[in-house]
Amino acid sequence: MNSRVKTMSLGFLAASFAFTTQIASAQTVVGPVTIKGITTGWGGDFFGVSTGTTAANPANCPTADTYSSSSVESGYRTYLAAALTALSNGQSVTIVVDNVSCSNNRPKLIGLNISA
Repeated sequence: MNSRVKTMSLGFLAASFAFTTQIASAQTVVGPVTIKGITTGWGGDFFGVSTGTTAANPANCPTADTYSSSSVESGYRTYLAAALTALSNGQSVTIVVDNVSCSNNRPKLIGLNISA
């Protein structure tokens, strides 16, 4: 393999690693915590998860009372089902929050993992 191809290959690998690292750091993980309540509405198809404390707010959203998701966002139905299941069964969850964007002016929920 000539040196130009090797250099291009190494450059591609370095760029891929940097992109992957950036994606992985675009989230904050909270927990395990217990869901204390679920709020719905705000004049739209939204829901929020409350843990009884101020929500982690890495994106500096205007309101940090709940972790929020909207029906237009990927994973909405899955997050809602997991939140309702965890609340109903008193199970702990780990909450994954977007570091750069908000949902309904609140920290954006991008993952919800139920603990055994």
